[in-house]
Amino acid sequence: MLVLTPFVLVVVSAVTNAQSGLAPKKFLSLPLGAITPTGWLHDQLMVQTNGLAGHEHEFYDYVAQTDWVGGDSYYSYLEEAGSYWFNGMVPNGVLVNDTTIKSQTQQFLDYVLDHQDETGWLGPEVNTTKPRYLWGRYPFFFGAIQMVEADPSLTDRVVTAFYKFISLANTMLHNGEGLEEWAETRWEDFVITLQWLYDLHPNSQEDLLIDTMKMLKWTGDPWESVFDEQYFPTGPVEDLENPFPVLTWHGVNMAEGLKALPATYRFTHNQSVGDQIVTDMWSRQYLQEQNQIAAQNMTPNPFPEDGPYSNVFGLEPNYPCCTVNHPQGWPKFISNSFLTTPDQESLVHLYLGPFSTQTTLAGGNTVSASVDTLYPFGDTLTTTIMAEKAFTYYVRIPSWVTNGTITVNGGSAQPVSPQNGLHAVKASAGITKFILNLPAEIMTGKCIF
Repeated sequence: MLVLTPFVLVVVSAVTNAQSGLAPKKFLSLPLGAITPTGWLHDQLMVQTNGLAGHEHEFYDYVAQTDWVGGDSYYSYLEEAGSYWFNGMVPNGVLVNDTTIKSQTQQFLDYVLDHQDETGWLGPEVNTTKPRYLWGRYPFFFGAIQMVEADPSLTDRVVTAFYKFISLANTMLHNGEGLEEWAETRWEDFVITLQWLYDLHPNSQEDLLIDTMKMLKWTGDPWESVFDEQYFPTGPVEDLENPFPVLTWHGVNMAEGLKALPATYRFTHNQSVGDQIVTDMWSRQYLQEQNQIAAQNMTPNPFPEDGPYSNVFGLEPNYPCCTVNHPQGWPKFISNSFLTTPDQESLVHLYLGPFSTQTTLAGGNTVSASVDTLYPFGDTLTTTIMAEKAFTYYVRIPSWVTNGTITVNGGSAQPVSPQNGLHAVKASAGITKFILNLPAEIMTGKCIF
């Protein structure tokens, strides 16, 4: 599972290509730790923490002996195993306050930053003859950013290391170095890191940041082509033509690509790219099938690119990348479930589920929101808001909802009336409580076998 983070949610405004800088965001993120899971979502995250994800650092060689922290274990020249794990476990550890995981991720960060070489390079290739490719750094950047959010005292150290690396990466890109097919496909992850720096820690390096964004974009795969009528899938993809070779309608790459166009818009101001976007967990699958009736050896192998055990649950039923990367879904979903408006006057509940959050809005307005729900396993969400001052609270209404209702402070039920997907609730100073009912209508269709 990959989550489209609000790092890349933007508003398309009337601008020209001559403008410099970045287009503004439509929403702003809350720092890691400001949102906590409750109810079934907390239980699910604890299952993950107590299962495979929370124990890989104890026994799984690609984590326990990763060359990112001085070991000798890695599974490919991409050098992504350690950074994948780090990216997911940073928010996991903070969200459940697991001291062991937080200690492990802190040690990981310390080692990587302490061993940055004089050129600015970060990662296991330092003091080796290994080839240096950019891609494996990108998950590390995401994890380091969230560590800064959770512990602002790390800011100067992390930002300084980032800029040393970016200066090197910019030179490499201009020299045609550091790229291979995965870096060319997932360039948007580096761009999102650069935009985080531009927004919060520009350090008078705006020109370097923008130039590096452009180099990544122009040397990377053209994600705009995926949305062309010629290529965009409207049916089975087995024989669909690919706009660039490494895509092959690979699930992870497609999820990565969702970030490419909004990230592109922010530094190009090209509006055309914005309107194309709309039990114990000690094992995992590589391939998951709808209506799957068995998990077994599929010899003779029906999977053209993967092994016959790909739909079996286990430690490593196929490629190891998903063993180290699978834990990031729940933590990223949770830590991005609430946002604020750019003026920081309103709180926005984006991803529906059981959460609690507390933050300070504009004017020193300290607010909290607690959502009690079984959603999506139930239709009703009960939200209790506490605020020092009156403000507008927004909650996302899924587009499939046709008969949703809302009851505020015990009043009569009223139809929801979302604007651009968001329903506004006027929260008063003190306590505001509302009940949102989002019934899922039964639909019928014809299935052709």
